[in-house]
Amino acid sequence: MTHAEVVVVGAGFAGLAAVMALRAQGIEDVVVLERAASLGGTWRDNTYPGVACDVPSHLYGFAGHPNPRWSGVFARGDEIRAYLEHVAAAERIAPWLETPMLDARWDAGAWRIRTGGARPGKLTADALVLACGRLTEPRIPDIPGLESFPGPMFHSARWDHRAALDGARVGVIGTGASAVQLVPQLARTADVTLFQRTPAWIVPREDRPYTPAEQATFAAHPDALARLRDELYREGEARYASRSGDADAAAAARAVALTHLHTQVADPALRAVLTPDYAFGLQAGRCCRTRSTRRWPPARYDWSRRPSPPSPAARSSPRPAPGTTWTCWCWPPGSSRPASRTPSWCTARPARSPSTGTAA
Repeated sequence: MTHAEVVVVGAGFAGLAAVMALRAQGIEDVVVLERAASLGGTWRDNTYPGVACDVPSHLYGFAGHPNPRWSGVFARGDEIRAYLEHVAAAERIAPWLETPMLDARWDAGAWRIRTGGARPGKLTADALVLACGRLTEPRIPDIPGLESFPGPMFHSARWDHRAALDGARVGVIGTGASAVQLVPQLARTADVTLFQRTPAWIVPREDRPYTPAEQATFAAHPDALARLRDELYREGEARYASRSGDADAAAAARAVALTHLHTQVADPALRAVLTPDYAFGLQAGRCCRTRSTRRWPPARYDWSRRPSPPSPAARSSPRPAPGTTWTCWCWPPGSSRPASRTPSWCTARPARSPSTGTAA
């Protein structure tokens, strides 16, 4: 039976960070279990249109592995996955791929771990580190009649790239961090209906590409890159005040969000639907994630509010009629939680309809 000083479950950011931290303490005997066929965690699993990080690239990466070649202030998902693969190779971290942990129990002073997949068997460990994330299992809400929907239906974390969405009527459930990235992308070529339970506070994100000259400076002067990372860290810490009970900071951030909303949405009734009724950064006494983007709501598209949503079962058919049917359902993370309020729903359409039409 194999024994390791430490077993780490998961080969995403947290798993790689755990291995590097353990090695820094002189612990080299570490086994990393990864159930997927490659490392990368959420950046491996999420490939939906527009997927990107909402933390600045040079702050999101590991301090010990600065990347002077990030393409922009906020990195794309494929870039981040490639970065993680580079870090793993540089650190000589070789996870046991396609090897899920089936169960683990503490017995007689050690962890007794059973694995499956490519390396089925048993191993023991002095310590067990769970680095498998909190949102690894997509859930589809239990909506009556959903099973009768004939078109493609998938979670954003398991994006179906085979689905023909150009010109299709696409229903998107939720307005979380994934939705604010993918909806503007989908609405360029599809007729998108967005189902919203709770509006989010949206602040503009100052994104832009880095110039080749900037990337060359970062590569040639690591101290300049370190200063940028420190500046980004201090900016992030300062923004935390608006989400942690500082009334003045929250009021200032709320004003920025409302100004952004007015800039993006001209219709007062629709703005009311998209305006949160809870304090900036808080909802029911809990920290509520604030979204940062300049593409939400998409100002380039014609937005309208519908009075009430139909049931998917009653509004689905292989050949939809415009205005009544959806040809695809997409579920961003968080949409499976029970509704605490009556949902509203909106439609987003390009200013000019795509040439392929609005129905599949």
